Amino acid sequence: MNREEWISRINQLNELELELQMQGTVVNIEWFRAMYGSRVPNRSWHYHRGTEIHYLMKGEIQVFFEDETIQVREGEAIVIPAGIRHRLSETAGQEHFYKIVVNYHLSDLGAGKEMSLLSRMLTPEARMRIAISEEMRGLLELSVNESIQKKYGFLSVIQGNLLSVLMLTARTAAGEQEIDYEIPKKKNIFVERMEQIDSFVAANLNRKLTVDEIARHMNLSSKQIGRTIFHCHGKNTQEYLMSVKLEKAKELLKNPEYSVGYIAELLGFCNEYYFNRFFKQMEGMPPGKYRKSVSSA
Repeated sequence: MNREEWISRINQLNELELELQMQGTVVNIEWFRAMYGSRVPNRSWHYHRGTEIHYLMKGEIQVFFEDETIQVREGEAIVIPAGIRHRLSETAGQEHFYKIVVNYHLSDLGAGKEMSLLSRMLTPEARMRIAISEEMRGLLELSVNESIQKKYGFLSVIQGNLLSVLMLTARTAAGEQEIDYEIPKKKNIFVERMEQIDSFVAANLNRKLTVDEIARHMNLSSKQIGRTIFHCHGKNTQEYLMSVKLEKAKELLKNPEYSVGYIAELLGFCNEYYFNRFFKQMEGMPPGKYRKSVSSA
């Protein structure tokens, strides 16, 4: 492939519609382009609504701001925040420059301390010049080659590469500092199952549940349900179901507008007598006495 054809092919990178997702945050890519030439195409003063990063792969450019001029050399990148007026120019005397530019803005910001830190790093308030690491350079060059070759899955490869480049850029801008927050970990399988069991039981407190019914709902065996409950609560299934009903009964008894008979009906007891017997067996006092004790506390 000769130089003219290569230049024509790398321009196709800018035609791709890209959107990145990370931990609930959307990175909207306005453009991701490779530029090779002897003159910078846009030399007038302008600004962008998103953050713009110029990665100098070869040659030099000058970036003019209202209060200073920054010379960006091969192996460096300059991060230009949104809304900052600037203009660009090639450096006199050089034959060609080659740069890769990405412009983006964030939306639907995800939760969590890591995402908060990354959002601040990726949307800086001040311009900065940083070094392009070997990892960044390799990922950028691979993205350009993927856009030229267009093999199966190339778009996903480019999106993954670009996300990694932005993360590495943010890390470099932060000074390679170590994290000072807890890393989210995958939930224990018992905890994950127990959350589903808790939700199902809470939604069916108005009737008598069996372990077989819970197992069918969870698409698990009765033994697996029993092991999960014992692992999380240290109780067998029947003890767990009774304790859930007891806690709900105690919560409802704090509301003076609910009669004991009405609470018994809400919790699936056939009459008030059986509810009274259940509550006294579990709590050591009848529901009426419990209600008086909490109302006077």
